Amino acid sequence: MQRRSAAFLVILAHCGSSNEPGSDSDAAIHDAPVDAVQCQSGPSATVLPMPQAGENYLWLCSDYGAGSCPEVANVFPDRHALDISGTTYTDSIPDTLDLATWAAEYYHGTLRLMIPTDFIQTLKTIPVPPGSYAAGWYVLYHSILTPEGARQTCSGVDGPCVNAEYVPQWAITLQSLRRAREMIGNEVAEDDATREWLSVRGVFGYDALMSTPPDASRPGDANNTFSYTMMLLADLYREYPGNAGVTTLMNEYIRFKSTTVGPDPTYAYWLNFLASQYSIGFDGRGGYYNDNFVRLHHQANNGVPLSDWAELTGDATATGLGHKTAAYLLGYQSGVFWANPNTQPANAGRFTADPPVEFVGHTLSYATALDAMLSDARMRTSTNAADPVAAQEVMFVKNAYEFAKRRGNAGLLGNFGVSSYLGEMLRLGIKLEHFRTVYPDVIPFSQYYEDVERWTRNQAAEDRIDATVATYIPDTPDPGGDPRFDHIGSRAVGTFLSNATHVRAIPFNTFEDDNDGLWLMRGLYDVWKNTVEITMTGGKTVGWVNLLLNRAAPSMDVYSDIPYRGRVVVAMHRNSGIDQLAVRIPSWRGGDVTITEDTGSGPSPIAQGQRWSLKDGYVTIDGIRPGAAYAVQFPMISQRLTVTQLYGPQDWWYEGDYAGQGFPELNGQFGATFLGDVMVQADGQDAGVPRYQRLDLAALIGAGGVTEVDPPRRSVSRFVRTCALPSMTESGL
Repeated sequence: MQRRSAAFLVILAHCGSSNEPGSDSDAAIHDAPVDAVQCQSGPSATVLPMPQAGENYLWLCSDYGAGSCPEVANVFPDRHALDISGTTYTDSIPDTLDLATWAAEYYHGTLRLMIPTDFIQTLKTIPVPPGSYAAGWYVLYHSILTPEGARQTCSGVDGPCVNAEYVPQWAITLQSLRRAREMIGNEVAEDDATREWLSVRGVFGYDALMSTPPDASRPGDANNTFSYTMMLLADLYREYPGNAGVTTLMNEYIRFKSTTVGPDPTYAYWLNFLASQYSIGFDGRGGYYNDNFVRLHHQANNGVPLSDWAELTGDATATGLGHKTAAYLLGYQSGVFWANPNTQPANAGRFTADPPVEFVGHTLSYATALDAMLSDARMRTSTNAADPVAAQEVMFVKNAYEFAKRRGNAGLLGNFGVSSYLGEMLRLGIKLEHFRTVYPDVIPFSQYYEDVERWTRNQAAEDRIDATVATYIPDTPDPGGDPRFDHIGSRAVGTFLSNATHVRAIPFNTFEDDNDGLWLMRGLYDVWKNTVEITMTGGKTVGWVNLLLNRAAPSMDVYSDIPYRGRVVVAMHRNSGIDQLAVRIPSWRGGDVTITEDTGSGPSPIAQGQRWSLKDGYVTIDGIRPGAAYAVQFPMISQRLTVTQLYGPQDWWYEGDYAGQGFPELNGQFGATFLGDVMVQADGQDAGVPRYQRLDLAALIGAGGVTEVDPPRRSVSRFVRTCALPSMTESGL
């Protein structure tokens, strides 16, 4: 999520413009007619009920006690209120990594795993409104026994199953679905679109219930519940610029946050207790979480949407709360969250590996805090590139990001322990690169994009439940049609697993998604969105290809042959308006770069120094011609590298960056073969669900080096969005 400063503006893809379909030829002349797109109006306006004297709840519903929320139903009157403006066309692409394909499978699978709220009401564990669908607490794909000997179940029944007793991350699951929908457009199953629509309507009724007695013992107890909905609303606002209904809803959440915030004049916080005060464990099977992890995570989840909303709309209340939340995360009690617990006698010497140590604790909590700081920094630099607080925040996050990569050598594959943390690391890498022109002496110009692409091709790909992984999940029908147990295997395809610790195989006792996969999908959206970026630089409109992945964009289509061969084709649309094209080149390439241009009569080489140059990890091509295709090629290499896995092959995954008491780390290192920076084969194999089964790619490596081949191709449906906010079309938030 990013936005350029005034010197690095983003160009709008105009509403109603047509975008031409792609081609599988280098001579792609994109001139096929496509009907103009009408901008979708999105959600409708509404009037919320007036607050009652002496009662400080979320005033979303006149009938909030029942959770029916007629006012919210007015905002989303039918499923088409969530349609997205854009153009759909058929294209032939290399059968290589395609994030839009992942998004389509994720969208379908996640909605299939949702549970009807009418059924959840029968469990009598959590209040939910009727007539909706909610994401459950976790999804088990096997019987689970934790290291402490406890069974993890769904109401006492072993997996495979969906636990529907609680719905703690309902709204942020919906945000991940909106992001997937932006990648795939409106060609979705009618039943899936209806489920999403009913779920969006229902989540506001749930929030209303959670903000009122007896379900909220005091204001702010459901803090994360409400902040997740604010994240959803910020995305809806981007999708439907200036929408009155979305703005009305968000204004009510901001009012509620502003009246329930703590009394400190310097810092903003809503829940400010230590984990030990509420007997929440922070030193066990998943690592050392730190006694501060709960309050850190809760405030961070407020800071991200508050700062993002402030940047989107200029809202003064959100601006002030965003600044104060970031100040709390960085400086509360003289930076207590970032102090190394080694200073405590009981912990002496525990947290010293991979120095300098920048943080010790629950990785997702710390990563979301870093995320919130960058949102605040981006908001600040959008109006003042010289803001000193923003500079401090960016430097702080950069150091923490580098430590996270260094810790256990996780930066090689992205095996950061748990997929939610991986998703946040993807976001941090992308957001840090936003500042590469603001702080060029601090942020490397292309390195973090290379990190992000490497983690996407490796750990993120291995966290997916594809058709092969799904064969390890029983797909049995439930005799009574209970949605918690019925056909789990087939419903899960396209979603993600929690375990990002184990490299060679997933132990069956960790075969689940503990509400981590949605965080990974959020990060993958940022990867997809920033694959192509349009800026105005030095008086020229520049198209940046930051990640070498397949991507359809308003100005160009990107076709990536990696890792079958080192070749990327960028086919310009006739109406792209691009003057200069910059394509990132991997640092690991095996030799010189060559470039050809095809305007329709066949590819012609362009000599280096003639119209293109290589600097800061990008080839920059001048004199871009509308409708032409540019092929950028470089040699692939093979590598032998050492992979690190901090926990044993049958241990739990880890969520703390250092081991918990009684669950020591192991120096689990082994060799692996890489094609470029894609791991294709590990030395040895562990028991469980196999990972990195890439024998077709490994076969390209022989004694004489790498044999580069044309990848197989496939036909896909492409969606290119229009009518977004000016700063939100091809890069930005």
